[in-house]
Amino acid sequence: MRIIYVKNTDYIGYTDFSRIYVRESLTGSEKKVVIKHENCHVWLQHQRRTSQLIDKYGECDKTLLNIAFDLEIAKHMYNKDDLNIIGMPRSPLNRCIKPRDCNIYPDCIYAEEFYEKLLKNSKTLRIGIDNIDFLKKIKNKKKTRKKVGQLIIEAKSKLENLEKKLEKENQIQKTQNEIKRFVPPKPSLASEIDRVFGRNKVDRISSYRRPGRRENKDFIRKGKTAQIRTPHLTLYVDRSGSFDYRKTKEATEKMLQLLMKYRGKIKQDVIYFNDVLMAVDPLMGSGSTNHQLVVNDLASHNSNLTVIITDDDSMNIKVPAKLPENIIVVRVGCLSTTLAKQLDCGEV
Repeated sequence: MRIIYVKNTDYIGYTDFSRIYVRESLTGSEKKVVIKHENCHVWLQHQRRTSQLIDKYGECDKTLLNIAFDLEIAKHMYNKDDLNIIGMPRSPLNRCIKPRDCNIYPDCIYAEEFYEKLLKNSKTLRIGIDNIDFLKKIKNKKKTRKKVGQLIIEAKSKLENLEKKLEKENQIQKTQNEIKRFVPPKPSLASEIDRVFGRNKVDRISSYRRPGRRENKDFIRKGKTAQIRTPHLTLYVDRSGSFDYRKTKEATEKMLQLLMKYRGKIKQDVIYFNDVLMAVDPLMGSGSTNHQLVVNDLASHNSNLTVIITDDDSMNIKVPAKLPENIIVVRVGCLSTTLAKQLDCGEV
């Protein structure tokens, strides 16, 4: 049965027995109950059974008939999960007919019996999930040849299959929503360094090793050997007055983690800065943050990668025309830094 979601409708859901229409604003669990409810109208052949009631009574009250069919569905087809969703106080389904409403007529089992009782003693009942005009063009419909009990048994079997189908579709929808909401994690310092350095690069250089077998015997050449190329890293660490004890500790830990991970694999220069550049760690923050000194010093180091650990205590700087290709700013205690924006470089 094709399902159509309708934006502006007074009904929670309804069916014309060829399609099912559901209010789009419902939650996923509410839509599931409505879809099951409308399918039950189709599987229980309520449209064909209406024609039999017309033959019996000559005409039918469509409101009472709709209530009778909803009572039949409530009595036989809802499970605990459906009732929990229907019973939610703020749910639009809360107004629909529930199994306890069937207790008004305890001797009734099928819709035909409920309809007969409703005609004789129409007690106040809430209108159900839908409000279908079963009388529309009903004369052209065939009468059902199956007993109502058999229809209910078959409908329950179909309902189980529908439950599995809806659950599968729900899982697919959840997966798609998770994919849409997925935000790639921001790069870490280690991943950015790995991206620049990659694996240890190897240079082929001349040596006095024995030449290869495929070398020309008439022309003796020097042999070749593989030599690992050690990349060069320059690390600038902020030690200005804006770096309190917490920031200083965090920056120091990041620096130690970085140097320990790549120890022996890279050459590194560590430079500390505030008002001036320092080769020795002062171990505490003092002075102002002079990023201009750092930027001016970048070009003097022929480094494969430059890492600057700092915060957003920055001023406008003059960016030289030529800067090293790979610069990474590690922000501490802030969400972003002005320095990274001015240098137009990566930030982690």
